[in-house]
Amino acid sequence: MGFFICSFGLNLPVFPCIPGFRIVFFPAVVLLLPLVSTNATAQPVINEFYYDHPGSDDGYEFVEIFNASAAPLSLDGATLEFHNGAGAGWDVLWTGTASDVVPAGGLFVVGGAQVEPPVSAVVVLRLQNGPDAIRLTFDGSAADLVGYGNLEDPEFVEGASAARAAAGYSMGRIPDGLDTQNNAADFSQMTPSPGRFNVPRDDVTVSPRASTPVGAVLGEDGRTNIALVLFNNGLNPVPARSLAVEVWDSAAGAASLHAHLTNEDVIASKGEEVVTTSMQLSRGYHWLLIRVRYQPDERIHDNELTLTRRVGGPPILVSEILSYPRNGCPQFVELYNAGPNPETIGGFKLRDRVSSPAVVTADSVSVPPRGFLVVTQDAPSLLRYFPVASGAALVQCESSWPPFNRSGSGSVSDSVVFMDSYALPVDAVGYPPVRSEDRGRSLERVDLYGGKAPPTWVLSNDPSGASPGRPNARSLYEQPARSLVVQPNPFSPYDGATLSISVNPSRPDVRTVVCVYGVNGRKHSSDRGHCHFV
Repeated sequence: MGFFICSFGLNLPVFPCIPGFRIVFFPAVVLLLPLVSTNATAQPVINEFYYDHPGSDDGYEFVEIFNASAAPLSLDGATLEFHNGAGAGWDVLWTGTASDVVPAGGLFVVGGAQVEPPVSAVVVLRLQNGPDAIRLTFDGSAADLVGYGNLEDPEFVEGASAARAAAGYSMGRIPDGLDTQNNAADFSQMTPSPGRFNVPRDDVTVSPRASTPVGAVLGEDGRTNIALVLFNNGLNPVPARSLAVEVWDSAAGAASLHAHLTNEDVIASKGEEVVTTSMQLSRGYHWLLIRVRYQPDERIHDNELTLTRRVGGPPILVSEILSYPRNGCPQFVELYNAGPNPETIGGFKLRDRVSSPAVVTADSVSVPPRGFLVVTQDAPSLLRYFPVASGAALVQCESSWPPFNRSGSGSVSDSVVFMDSYALPVDAVGYPPVRSEDRGRSLERVDLYGGKAPPTWVLSNDPSGASPGRPNARSLYEQPARSLVVQPNPFSPYDGATLSISVNPSRPDVRTVVCVYGVNGRKHSSDRGHCHFV
């Protein structure tokens, strides 16, 4: 009987072998199917885990798996297991199904329903704060293991255990997939990034350059120059002209696109490029939204920036300061509305040179034109020492009172900074020290009108030592004309007369020299026993 192997019609060579037999060679048939790795070829690792959310952990915990292979990885039958360091053995937290696949070189997140972005598999994990361990297994064999919080048993840790994470932070491998078989070396505390690489491939951030403040008060012309730093925080270079930078101006409830910028050059990893624009804003508040659009960006939460600008502002001035009160009397700061209209404050703040801002009042308080607002740390105690003028507003500071200094080096003891609800300065002044013999006397501001010149301060000559809520005897409420005014002239200092000299030069660099002569034409000395210069 003869046997032969059929060639199925293929024209292939046939070689004689054993009599009655013929051997035919034909090509192997290869089926091209999508490759799905199994635990035999893949190297999956626990890439990041999060267990201590501020407040309740429910719904926020997660474990992220990284597939280091070049093919998709099936998690069918894989398990995540948890070891409680106070107990023994392992508890199964989650078991994968055939539909659970990690992309090649990608991530798969198992976690709660509150995790953002949404996880790949929703499960309540109930991890603990350590010392504990998490294990990833395939067919009962451990594929990866991480112990955290001072675990020592080699069954529950690779090398040395990773540290504990502070509340609100996760533990992750940096760079992604790093596995030296030492949990302490592989894992670092980081900002949680579920479903995103711990070290982004593509990530652009925007920040203001040092010359561009986040908040600023502009001059009357409203001109502001903006310089933005576009930083490539990813591993891949950013191609030239691939970024769309939008500058929006939002004022009075309406938003308008002011500028559309881009990067002119390639931005290498960890490199940056500066883009600039200039704009002229109308009077009032403006919120400038900077938005960067980059199609492959993995972290769009850092692609926006808001700058606050105010053109003009409330014409409220710091008019009187009691920095060195008598025992039992609180400090106070008096504010004056130099404008022609009532000014409403609410959420405005007060601070000294170094302290954090204190909220003056959260409620709306109206300061009438040419009216006063007195702010103190203890209103009832202040009223026992000084009668606040009728019609003046008196408020007790709602936050911790800034400790305004009464002494200091040089001509400035401390500063009073009055700010609006957005922490933009309304008025900021430095005031001089007060001597021990002048304790209980306030400092009154002479120039109570708008201007950029440093204010002039004098000690109060009020019989009570201060005049909260009342006009100051020697203050000027209108800016003097550009001339020299002397009143009275002549005058007699021996009879108690006061010589008032108002000077307002046409240029800020003009120096004014005042000389006093007697009726006999002789120049008077600056003997302060006869003359007091303010």
